[in-house]
Amino acid sequence: MRDDTAAVRDDSPPPVSRFEAWAWAAVFVIVVVAYAVAAAIDAPAWFGFNAFRGAAGAAMWAARSNVLNPDGRMFAPKFARDVPALGAFVTHDEMLEFLVHSRLWVYANRWWGWSIEQTYQAASCAGGAVFVYLLFRLARRLAPNAPALFLLGVLGGGYMQLFFGDVENYTLTAVVVTGYLLASHRHLAGEVPLWVPSVTLALAGAFHLLAAWLIPTWLVLCVVEFRRSPRKNDIANSVAAAAAVMAVVLVLVQFYGLPLRNLVSSHAGRALRMQGMFVTGWSSQYYFEQLNLLFLLCPAVLMLIWLAAWNRLTTDVTGVFLAVGGASMLIFQAAWRSQIGVYNDWNLYAIGALVVAVLVWRSIALAATTRSHRLVAAGLAMAALLHSAAWIMANHTHGR
Repeated sequence: MRDDTAAVRDDSPPPVSRFEAWAWAAVFVIVVVAYAVAAAIDAPAWFGFNAFRGAAGAAMWAARSNVLNPDGRMFAPKFARDVPALGAFVTHDEMLEFLVHSRLWVYANRWWGWSIEQTYQAASCAGGAVFVYLLFRLARRLAPNAPALFLLGVLGGGYMQLFFGDVENYTLTAVVVTGYLLASHRHLAGEVPLWVPSVTLALAGAFHLLAAWLIPTWLVLCVVEFRRSPRKNDIANSVAAAAAVMAVVLVLVQFYGLPLRNLVSSHAGRALRMQGMFVTGWSSQYYFEQLNLLFLLCPAVLMLIWLAAWNRLTTDVTGVFLAVGGASMLIFQAAWRSQIGVYNDWNLYAIGALVVAVLVWRSIALAATTRSHRLVAAGLAMAALLHSAAWIMANHTHGR
């Protein structure tokens, strides 16, 4: 009888050589680099690599938050009371945020039966897609030598929760503020007149008055404009254009049941009268919570110390602009008192953390000129991204 066992072939794969292992790793690196480069440049022909742009909004919707803070829980009864009678629920602190969300809910509820919370979530995720697009454009301008590192770092902040279905009045403001940063850089580069960032900042303030804390950055733009041509009327025209935007919005909200006299009772009006809107007295617990929140929203904020110590903070005009903005927003977080508790009010301070992150990651991207520096910076960005993603996913699963 014939023995067939000897004819059985050994089909086990050969052992992996070191060269083959490195070749596999090279493929991984090439793919990751291709995705990063395609995301950072404006190349429609690279459709096989830059799908992240179009998928951002869908990914944010899939991982949207299911956590409502105390303000978010109060929106439903307020909208149900005022929208049928007045057409919108509006306050002077968040004029366009409330107006846009009110009108969106009218149509979303009529067409699809959406709740107020669903409408907010959809607007949040759609705003996130616009934010990602604007961030790509900022990356090419602010960090031309390392746009992928800048993108990775800025996307790693906890403020990204704003764009994952947050039911609050800061998401659309954050998008407009990002547009203001882009418009300001274009002005500093001599591409657009001063009225463009001026109107954009006024529009951000019309969405939420906390954007007024970026007025010091606008003054930087005015100084630059004056030095360029002190005889021009661009500054006066820009002030008039910004004032016109605010005036139109103030008139508009009156048609939705918000008279101008109510401005004095808003948070902004109370702040001007120094009535309980600022922190008074020292509380170690309060500032410990604020420090926690700052690290959650902007994990790379600690790098400010190292960047300053080694003189790595950018000192060009754009760097000065961002530094003034970051300092103003840090002062806002330290001085403006949370009304519903620091952790519940995280989104109130998220826009400031976004501005600080743009400052930090631009400086890191420009300073990381060696391979070792870029590896360390990428590691920091990945750690922050993982931490923020964990928080976002926790908010998505909580309460489901």
